Amino acid sequence: MLVQDPPGTVCGDATTTDDRTVRVRDEGRDVEELGGLLLPIGFLVVLYLLLIRPQQKRRKEQERMVRALGVGDDVVTIGGLHGRVVALTDSTMDLAVDADEDIIVRYERSSLARIVGDEPAPAAVDDADADTDTEDDTDGDEAPDR
Repeated sequence: MLVQDPPGTVCGDATTTDDRTVRVRDEGRDVEELGGLLLPIGFLVVLYLLLIRPQQKRRKEQERMVRALGVGDDVVTIGGLHGRVVALTDSTMDLAVDADEDIIVRYERSSLARIVGDEPAPAAVDDADADTDTEDDTDGDEAPDR
């Protein structure tokens, strides 16, 4: 036999109504809405860490390099032009692009890509070490693989 509860009776997480429909209470709704915000917030954090922060670091490094620029520095512009700085103003730099310094080109300081003397030198390979690496350890029966 089925026992019916009177209207308005609370049974666990449900409440009966006059027309005998069951309504589930909205106790966990606030937590679900907060959970729905976690994905966009997480996306924004990842966006900041992967895109915005590295761009800010590059911009600060560029500004530091432009401030450190001096007359006589060998530079490369963002267009790939190599030259030596012969004059500086607040916003421009004059570059000599030939050995006799007959050709002078004016560029914005912000177009500086790198100062040539600031890069670390690549590790040089010692020729003596290269010769010892090519020795074969065979007993003479086989031809060396090359």
